[in-house]
Amino acid sequence: METGAKKVNGGYHSVGAFFEKISELPRIITISSIKMGSATRDHDRFAIETSFLATTFSVIQKTEASSTPSG
Repeated sequence: METGAKKVNGGYHSVGAFFEKISELPRIITISSIKMGSATRDHDRFAIETSFLATTFSVIQKTEASSTPSG
């Protein structure tokens, strides 16, 4: 398991679409502690800085025991 703090910047619906894309990835990633800031004008659009924690999970595969005995 690995957790990292992340930030994205975009429109409200773009941020939602980003989280949807994460949910469609083949590995398990959980998003928590979402904090959305106030909207700011970015050229002709509004943008929201959004911070969150992303936690990824991996399967740790056991290696097969060596078929040759030691000693």
